[in-house]
Amino acid sequence: MRKEPELNPPAKIEPIQKTIKQARKYELITPLYGGGVEPNKADPISTVRATEIRGQLRFWWRATCGGRFDGNLEKMREQEEKIWGSSAEKNKPGPSLINICVIEHNPGNEIKQIQQGKEKVDIWDQNSKWGYVSFPLREEEGKVRQNVRFTIEISFPEAFQADIETSLWAWEHFGGIGARTRRGFGALKCVKVDAKTIQKITKTQMREEIQEWLSKINGRWLNEIPHISDKTKYGIIERKNSITAWEALIFSLKKFRQQLKKDHGIEISNELDRNIVNEISSMIEDDEQIVDRLPSAQFGLPIIYKLDEDSKKGEPSQITLKGKHHDRLASRLILRPIDCVDGGLGLALVLEGPMFPPGGLILDKGKKDENVDGGLGGTEANAIPPLKSKTDVLQAFLNYLK
Repeated sequence: MRKEPELNPPAKIEPIQKTIKQARKYELITPLYGGGVEPNKADPISTVRATEIRGQLRFWWRATCGGRFDGNLEKMREQEEKIWGSSAEKNKPGPSLINICVIEHNPGNEIKQIQQGKEKVDIWDQNSKWGYVSFPLREEEGKVRQNVRFTIEISFPEAFQADIETSLWAWEHFGGIGARTRRGFGALKCVKVDAKTIQKITKTQMREEIQEWLSKINGRWLNEIPHISDKTKYGIIERKNSITAWEALIFSLKKFRQQLKKDHGIEISNELDRNIVNEISSMIEDDEQIVDRLPSAQFGLPIIYKLDEDSKKGEPSQITLKGKHHDRLASRLILRPIDCVDGGLGLALVLEGPMFPPGGLILDKGKKDENVDGGLGGTEANAIPPLKSKTDVLQAFLNYLK
């Protein structure tokens, strides 16, 4: 009698996961700033890249879903890599299970000026309505494009559907594509999913939708991870359309920051403010302590102060406020227009997360660095009228919007 073959079935048969595939069509509400591989420059082939979209969605996954791991960074990263992929190392999941490709793309048209009253002005001009948030264009050959449209095809395992939909919603309402999205450039709206047209809703309905979504996001994040939750602070203004809402946000930020004056050794300003240039220049020449505190750091780093062109020979032409060990820290403040059927909303939202980079702040004066503090005490905040005793500068700005 013939011996029966030995069978070694697998210990566990993994079921085939159902894959969800969607075609999502987008239109930009505001112009695209940059969008290429190089910062601030549009890609010569495609201004919208799948790799950038994947990076945006991965960021918003951390910001919305990263709190479910009770502050355990290792567990969060394990799940993040399972969904979004990792390097090909031992005991790592490898490539992402989320596939994204750009299947349609209209690059729109490049613009360098905008209509302002009866005249046209350069986008980056200080008098431009967008100048306060597009100032890097003055020194860099950046590109700005309007009327950009694109469609992505995204596929993912059904098991990740809730996570992906949450990431998509946050990106579509708080994020964008290209550079300077936290100041409103590259803001987008989803207009179609597969064959279904997405109907615009009213401003009231959008307010309710934002509140409802945020109320469902909770957990415990490590402070180093920027995130949103049911405790996230935000303010909303209403205008006749999304562009005027965006411009109103820009104007409010500019006015708020330029009202903050030096008092009792405290200074808050930014790279466009010229009010303190001469004082700083003279203090550098005399090798004095310039300031003790610079709460403007709460708006993001680095901040560059251009100095008086008449400074003494050998003195720096600028000084830079930055982190002691990390030059850059992305602003926690998001300015974002949202398109509605009856007008536009201007959203100012403050990401939860680190206020300052690890190691503290320094003022780089060229010859030597000076340690400064970005925080304020109650007495100090009282000395700066626009803050109205608020030590949290970004919260003071949200109050200013009301």
